[in-house]
Amino acid sequence: MKNNKISDLHTHSIHSDGSNTPEEIVKKALQQNIVNLALTDHDDIEGSKEIIKLNSKEINIYSGVELTIKYKQGRMHLLGYNFDVHNEDLNRVLKAIKENSIYNVLLYLELLKKDYNIAFPEEELNNLLSIKGNIGRPQIALLLIKYNYCKNVDECFDRYLKPIYEKTRTLKKGITLEEGTSLIHNAGGVTSLAHPNSLNYSMEEFASLMPYFISAGVDALETAHPNLSIHERQFFKEQALKYNLLESGGTDYHGIEIKPDIELGTGRKNDICIPEDALTLTKKIKNRYM
Repeated sequence: MKNNKISDLHTHSIHSDGSNTPEEIVKKALQQNIVNLALTDHDDIEGSKEIIKLNSKEINIYSGVELTIKYKQGRMHLLGYNFDVHNEDLNRVLKAIKENSIYNVLLYLELLKKDYNIAFPEEELNNLLSIKGNIGRPQIALLLIKYNYCKNVDECFDRYLKPIYEKTRTLKKGITLEEGTSLIHNAGGVTSLAHPNSLNYSMEEFASLMPYFISAGVDALETAHPNLSIHERQFFKEQALKYNLLESGGTDYHGIEIKPDIELGTGRKNDICIPEDALTLTKKIKNRYM
């Protein structure tokens, strides 16, 4: 697959919870023969602003973001693509979300201390809260590993971060699905429901909710992702086709520190490798930053 041109529309940089800079991601994308690329940092577009300036003849770079949506199931992620990164409303809301992310991190740190007697040095907390981009659970996981509470990120989530999430999810601030899609649409972009299996619905339940997702403004489904089984990928493709939605896809690349088993462009053990023209999303929208 190395000699074939591929797409990756789901990646993360140091501006959210990834370990690579936008420039490093572009360099890696060139090595991987990626021709369609989007940086989709969590609730942050500063990296997207950087990466579109690095565009070259070899790569078609789309603006991107992954919005955290407050949803009855607890957590939903909405991908946005091809929007105006200078849209005032979008930038204003993302600034507010950044402030909310600090509140959420402080909530986690408080419960780590209260429930597990885990506390970090003040210097570490100051460094954490001064990070430029959005901060969240992966950064807390790295601290847990650094101070030998866990061996890897998965263990951090299983032992501490997921239980705390279940305990606090009703307290967390956030935007609704309708608010998220409106933000992206008003900035000239399109939306896609990220890794739709993460909502933990059965296929029958998800199918019954499709009319709602569409009425709320979802334009596409992510049908290629390392955490989707072959059966799930086929199911979400069928749903997209049935409702005339676009398809997006990507590796959810974070870098070696956060997700060491996920490679840019190829996913987990080459389980992604999306051919250049396979995604209807890139075929049907004109990139404003070409």
